[in-house]
Amino acid sequence: NLGMCYNWDGELEAALEWMVAATEEGLEHMSPNSLNNISGLCISLGEFERALQYSTLAEERLMEEFKGGMDLATFAGYHDLVLLGQMAAQLELGFPQKARETYERAHLEEFFPGLAPEFVHMAFLLAWEFNDPLLIQMHAASFGEALMVDSLGAVERLGPVLGLLPPWNESFSEGGMDVWNELRLLPSDRLPELPDRARRGRT
Repeated sequence: NLGMCYNWDGELEAALEWMVAATEEGLEHMSPNSLNNISGLCISLGEFERALQYSTLAEERLMEEFKGGMDLATFAGYHDLVLLGQMAAQLELGFPQKARETYERAHLEEFFPGLAPEFVHMAFLLAWEFNDPLLIQMHAASFGEALMVDSLGAVERLGPVLGLLPPWNESFSEGGMDVWNELRLLPSDRLPELPDRARRGRT
């Protein structure tokens, strides 16, 4: 709780220190969500290898809870959150293929409120990395449905990328536009923030 208070106050280093201290009392006392929160703090602080370690621990704890009786829908939602952290760390560490494999393990049919743009953004980053719009199309229906709930935020965050998703893609397809190829030609300032290859630790 001290760690979360520091986190909400924007003191990320102190938050990480207290939350890691909590793990020293025994990982068996840590929830998957708590471990995933530590992973998210590590990502915010640029500690990507550490983020991946905590995200992996979060997945292991979540699997234990699922085997212990957690319902499937709850498991799928939290598992997607954990995998999102893993993908972010893997991309930052320069492992796009691993990030793609992690993405392909995700359920991505329902989302916690307000988090759908994070998953669409990750799908776009991976699709861009591999020049493969199929990575977005495979979940286009659920992405589009979730983003319609917060369409203003979605437009501000994702802009022209929405042209790949229903219902926005319908008008483009009627006009015969190849949205993916049009996106590849846009200047970078018209797209969601793409990974900075110079920040990556490995290639």
